Amino acid sequence: MRPRLTRAKAAAYALAVLTLALALFFGLLGVVLLGLGVTRPNIAFVVLGALFLGVGVLMRPRLGRAPQGVPLSRDDAPALHGLVDDVSAALGTRAAGVVLVDAQWNASWSVTGLRRVRVLTLGLPLFRVLGPQERVALVAHELAHGRNGDARRGLLVGSAWRALAELYAILAPDPYAEGVFDGIFNLVFWLVSRPVYGVLLVHGWLTAHDSHRAEYLADALAARVAGTEGASRLLEAILLEGVLHTHVVRLAQYGDPSGLIDTLADDVRAVPERERLRRRRVAQLERSSLDAFHPPVAKRMAVLEARAELPAAVTLSAEDAAAIDRELAPLHAGVERHIVDAYRDLLYAR
Repeated sequence: MRPRLTRAKAAAYALAVLTLALALFFGLLGVVLLGLGVTRPNIAFVVLGALFLGVGVLMRPRLGRAPQGVPLSRDDAPALHGLVDDVSAALGTRAAGVVLVDAQWNASWSVTGLRRVRVLTLGLPLFRVLGPQERVALVAHELAHGRNGDARRGLLVGSAWRALAELYAILAPDPYAEGVFDGIFNLVFWLVSRPVYGVLLVHGWLTAHDSHRAEYLADALAARVAGTEGASRLLEAILLEGVLHTHVVRLAQYGDPSGLIDTLADDVRAVPERERLRRRRVAQLERSSLDAFHPPVAKRMAVLEARAELPAAVTLSAEDAAAIDRELAPLHAGVERHIVDAYRDLLYAR
């Protein structure tokens, strides 16, 4: 599972270089045409120049946007940062420069901006329900993305992927179009967007295997740091997102969201073993897809459990876990409101 240069990965790098070179070409061509259209008044050159320049701008390299979330400094959360530092040392990788907390049942790792800031984002609902070693596994899995060689997360291939995705988002037909004129415009945009969509599919096909390999490696590194049991229980907890959804649906209709996260933690820990097994069997029906960064959770669990069981290299004590909970407690009310309000907005979305 260690990163290596394969033919598909080399082709992905070549495609990324071609994509970014094409963006530069379109941008320069647009500038030249605009210049000609102004110096030799010609409306056709001006229109074409603006069009090519716009395409070049849309296809410009993306260095990654800073994730949305509440930043936690070392002064705000010394116990949490201590955990991140311990896991980073065990992995032999640099610690996160920024630690954020958001409202997702997830966690993420990104490197953004010209200064390549390393950002760890922890979803508070998920993090709160995890036991100590599962928290170690979650942090270790995300930090492992800094050394698992995933091309899609790299600067070159990742920038090209994001540039193509932004361009396709602009050109994609409107799924809510109404009327004859909207249908005509949709047809035009569908035709124009097909080449971009095709390149995205090729890009996904070339990087899918490497991206999934990197995910399995991140799981293996998490097991090395947190122990196999902690890493397995983390993946099992990811499948319990439906418990959160049940609470949110009820609160969106009838209740006050305060106390949601603590109640959620109690309910997740009370889920009986037979229900956990049922959700795992359901998860085994999930299939992989080219555009998915993660392989199915059930497959990740099977691969992890097929390997030799490892003890924990980093242990989070109950006292330190409680200290982290106290550091995160002031964020509960804002996150709870955000979760319920976001669901209510979906009820009235177009």
